[in-house]
Amino acid sequence: SRLAPVMGQVIAADVAREIVAPPGHAASRRLTREAAEALATARTQQSRGELEASLLSYESAASLAPHSPAAWTGLGEALLRGVRAGWVDSGQGLARAQDASRRALALEPEFPDAIELDAHLTRVRTSR
Repeated sequence: SRLAPVMGQVIAADVAREIVAPPGHAASRRLTREAAEALATARTQQSRGELEASLLSYESAASLAPHSPAAWTGLGEALLRGVRAGWVDSGQGLARAQDASRRALALEPEFPDAIELDAHLTRVRTSR
């Protein structure tokens, strides 16, 4: 499709922002090439609807880059999608998603995607 190259560029730009630490952030926040590839793979799989594969890739990214709020947020979002789709156990999936959200926010309290994930998780918890 004509969107595939555009999506690839968007994903590459998003990952590039994670690789280059913003001013004021420690150099240790930079992703290794392996972690960046895992994160990019997870995002690509997610955009293709390969949700179970993206969950595994986000788990890999979080393991390779435990200092990355994007990796933890992606993992939490993937777990939440799995719970909603019914292929991740609700109790365990929500607990793990909450843990991932807390880790992301501990690393970067103003990380927009982590704040949004936390809001989604709060909504899910209060609707149960």
